[in-house]
Amino acid sequence: MTKEQLEEEGKQKPACTHPAGQKCANCIDDDKNVFKHESFDNWIVETRKKCAKSHPSNAKCQNCTFVNSVSYKVDYTCKNHKPYPLGMCNKCVPPAVILNRQIFRHVDYVSFMNYPELSKFVAHWQRQGCLEQRMGYLYGYYSEDPTYPNGVRVNIEALYEPPQIGEINGVQELDDPSRHKVDSIASALGLERVGHIFTKIDQETILTGQEVRQAARL
Repeated sequence: MTKEQLEEEGKQKPACTHPAGQKCANCIDDDKNVFKHESFDNWIVETRKKCAKSHPSNAKCQNCTFVNSVSYKVDYTCKNHKPYPLGMCNKCVPPAVILNRQIFRHVDYVSFMNYPELSKFVAHWQRQGCLEQRMGYLYGYYSEDPTYPNGVRVNIEALYEPPQIGEINGVQELDDPSRHKVDSIASALGLERVGHIFTKIDQETILTGQEVRQAARL
């Protein structure tokens, strides 16, 4: 296949080693819209550009500030009518919910610098027949990722497993009196808690509702 044919099928450069139609660091600059989600910092920059000339610099609008927390619970204490569900009004009924796909991501790439520690975490889980789930906290630091516009990369340096009871469908985390010591040591090393990792036996579901809530809580 000639160079022209490669460029025609997938805009693939000669230095690329992947099949046509895919992207890598060699050809990613040719298509700025290849990402499913854009970098969070880049999203902030592009959003604030929309209001650059629409108001004074000391003013705020929906394009340059975050939306306040909205309550989607029914107000049962409304005095304008009988208690819900016998009565309701616009003041006590929560606003309608509109779901949109999030167009940005907070981290563009994850680098596991301490791969042997991660391998031990997985090996312990496998020795138990994958029937006793485990979880741990990831410690590392953030850096720029030049591959993406205003990209952010998180570099994982350590994995800490708190006291826990592993079950077949999850983990019961116990009180950890040493957590503040772990955080202090990590801070002294220039690290911070940047995420958590866990095992699961269900390979068909990407994330369950409980796992999504757990991630949001953490």
